[in-house]
Amino acid sequence: MPVPVLPVPEKALQGFHLTGRPESPAPSPRRLEGKVTIVTGGARGIGEATVRLFAKHGAKVVIADVEDTLGDALASSLGPSVTYVHCDVSSEEDVENLVNSTVSRYGRLDVLLNNAG
Repeated sequence: MPVPVLPVPEKALQGFHLTGRPESPAPSPRRLEGKVTIVTGGARGIGEATVRLFAKHGAKVVIADVEDTLGDALASSLGPSVTYVHCDVSSEEDVENLVNSTVSRYGRLDVLLNNAG
């Protein structure tokens, strides 16, 4: 026996897709605006892609890596909101310097993405 389909008032469906899940507002094109971020291993590969994405979304990004030439070049290419700090994450002293220099420069740290390794 078929199951009857009852009509649903249109107003009850506002804010829902046909999947029944609530609609999400469109993502803000700059949803990291003003956030201070560090990306370890940020000079190339997945780290570089993350740095580019964070910068595109308005974050202040500190690239932390041991690849000085690549890190400096990437930071220079992305503008003043992106900087490079040499950091070997296996060195406690380097990591401490990274965090201290970031907080000293920007006054805080909102996001630390550990991608190195």
